[in-house]
Amino acid sequence: MGAGMALGSKARMRAALAVALAAGLALSGCSNDKSGQKTVGAALAAAIKDTVGGKGGGAAPKTPDQMTRAELAAQGRPVMRVKIASRGVDRFLVLYQRSGDISVWTDGDGTTFTFRNGVLIESRGMGGELMSSAVPTPGQIAGGGSYRRTYFVNGSEDRNERRDYSCQAGSDGGQVLVLFGRSHTTRHVVETCERAEGRLTNQYWFEGGTIRKSREWLSPSVGYVEFERIID
Repeated sequence: MGAGMALGSKARMRAALAVALAAGLALSGCSNDKSGQKTVGAALAAAIKDTVGGKGGGAAPKTPDQMTRAELAAQGRPVMRVKIASRGVDRFLVLYQRSGDISVWTDGDGTTFTFRNGVLIESRGMGGELMSSAVPTPGQIAGGGSYRRTYFVNGSEDRNERRDYSCQAGSDGGQVLVLFGRSHTTRHVVETCERAEGRLTNQYWFEGGTIRKSREWLSPSVGYVEFERIID
């Protein structure tokens, strides 16, 4: 009976996630439909919470470090881990929408991060948002050299402000990352960006052409956010 209940729970989780993802695909190109996003987010949140534990019996949810790769892979969708030191955040994201080189990831509770070819370009649902940005391609970052970045962020008094930076990227060699039991041989690239009022430093770990991990500046109030690509 216990095994049957466990299988039933997993089946319900997969079904909820499938419904949510199907709805997400239907919403592609309609990112301004807030009610639709809320519905999809709620379904995804339920699926994620089932995956990380705490189902019935008052059991405490698992922390990210207590999860296994097999449990994450069981969702059947790409999974990313996000850490935000300034907010005490350490949780998983799942792929919500993809259109061409743009991908949107969600925690299922209303927070989203948008990437262009793996480089962060927007955030929503956190407060102190990265409203939009003009960013280099992964090839420009990995290849080094100079380029410019432009951020539009929530600044002081909740006003949006533009920040233009001159950036320089370069590699300091190879690093091996171990993410949920799997080793990844990467090349670590450091990007330094400057403007008259200050500077910031982004970091990228490239596994071939994939950004396996990054530490990217998001906004003045949030600071840096770390992303780890766990399940492709």
